Amino acid sequence: MTVAAIDRLVHHSTIIEMNGESYRKRAAVARGSGTQNVNDEPEDPPNRSS
Repeated sequence: MTVAAIDRLVHHSTIIEMNGESYRKRAAVARGSGTQNVNDEPEDPPNRSS
């Protein structure tokens, strides 16, 4: 039943594949660890208004 529901959503949608760098991964590497604690808040993405 779940597969049928997802199929209906995907059938009429546009799928956008994003291959950019993960903000969470970059923040974790900057902190010096390879993983992020589940309770940690992710950093805000940079402002790209320009």
